[in-house]
Amino acid sequence: MPGSLRTMTITKHRYRLLFRGLLLDALASSTSVTRFLYAAFLALLCWGLSGRWVVGVVVTAAAVVVIVTHWCVRIRAGLRSGLAIGQTVTTGYTAWGELTVTDVTGTLCLGRGSAASVTRTRDRVIAWLRTTSFVLPTELLTDDDIAFLEGAGEAPAPSAAPVPVLPLELVVTEQVQARVMAAAVRVRARSADVLFPLLTPALLLALTALTRSRIVALAAGFFLLVCIGIYLEARHAARTTSLAKYPVGATIRANVTPDHLVLQSRGGTVHSRWSEFVSRRLTSDAVLLRRDRRRPETTVVLPRELFSERALADLAAAVPRSY
Repeated sequence: MPGSLRTMTITKHRYRLLFRGLLLDALASSTSVTRFLYAAFLALLCWGLSGRWVVGVVVTAAAVVVIVTHWCVRIRAGLRSGLAIGQTVTTGYTAWGELTVTDVTGTLCLGRGSAASVTRTRDRVIAWLRTTSFVLPTELLTDDDIAFLEGAGEAPAPSAAPVPVLPLELVVTEQVQARVMAAAVRVRARSADVLFPLLTPALLLALTALTRSRIVALAAGFFLLVCIGIYLEARHAARTTSLAKYPVGATIRANVTPDHLVLQSRGGTVHSRWSEFVSRRLTSDAVLLRRDRRRPETTVVLPRELFSERALADLAAAVPRSY
């Protein structure tokens, strides 16, 4: 049977282990490999244009520093919400048989089979859910817990406690799904991850106009294709996440309380503290709650039809800053 309540306070040593492991994973990812290849191409281009190998070395070193710094900033930002030094994380089970993960941001309740996969290393566990993922110190999830999340393990002992019913309810239709998907794509497409790379072909095109160099023009075309690929990848990620989170026919429930936003779907129940959201936006088709403006994937995209006018007013009062 799955284990009982477990609690851990993150120490400096544990934080360093988590940070180092996540950084190594990020640098070995396909995203980083692609960026290193782009950096190598740019370094060769600069070397060819200048005729000095030192320029290529400097460009390569600068690109590596930028890539590593980028990951360091993102990983530290992610660990800050739940796994920072001094913060406490607790795992356990609800009375109705869901595994819970509680930290400073709120409580995540996960049902049996809610994770697509779970990987364990010496110091951490990474659970890949249908629409997101989370990291925990390895001691907080047992092998039985992992089997429960992946659907292969036995469920907790049955309880007489019923699953709480939330007051706001929406059955996802094709129209609702399309609207949420479009909103999610807009969030990703307008992010710095998509817009910032456009600076490279723009600068190269300006340089082409000044130098009339075919090599620079080819480089501009190459990086423009890269930017198109980045956009298509971001669009695909947004659409895939929306399809997994809001399948047609699924029932989504919610509740807006003075302290929390509670969302319930087939993957589990999420209790999010309002303090973790920095701003919100109400559009004609979606409610956007932003956790970090630098990380578009942390923006929560919800169907507007899920909320009543009273709930929207309470939500606006809980997160007063709009964007």
